[in-house]
Amino acid sequence: MYRRGNITVIAHPKTASKSLAQVLIDRGWQKIGHHHDIRSPTGSVISVIREPKDWYVSWYFHCGKPGPFNLWLKGFILNNDWSKKGFFGVPFTTHLIFYDRLSEGLSDAFKDLQESPIKLPILNHLGRNNRPADYFFDEASIEMLDKAMVEEYSLLKEELGDEPYLRLWC
Repeated sequence: MYRRGNITVIAHPKTASKSLAQVLIDRGWQKIGHHHDIRSPTGSVISVIREPKDWYVSWYFHCGKPGPFNLWLKGFILNNDWSKKGFFGVPFTTHLIFYDRLSEGLSDAFKDLQESPIKLPILNHLGRNNRPADYFFDEASIEMLDKAMVEEYSLLKEELGDEPYLRLWC
């Protein structure tokens, strides 16, 4: 998490968090704890979340593609309690940005909070040879994913509609 004034940014892993952290630190934001360490932040809270299939595939590549995807996914979900809970801090979030509209969402949310817009560099991009996330999923892995966090994401995405970010609880 990063904080400046009355604004907190939760940098979820695999949502351009390294790029976001670099820009925020360069602008004088302070790192406060780990992204798992949510302690009811006050003020405005910005979170970035990513479509679950894409998020898990990104983790798979981050872990070095250790074996068949469906076996890796089962182990990852079973061994990482936080991966079953969706994204940290959503209950505290006031400005929710979806990874697939990251630049536009961050710029608009920052403007809304009277902060100058930010532009993110691309720091680490692991290629999938242009294969979509669906390529990696079979029926069994889709069932695992449905139990993990798809419902929460789908409801939020539906609420977002065509907006670049979703303003919650403001």
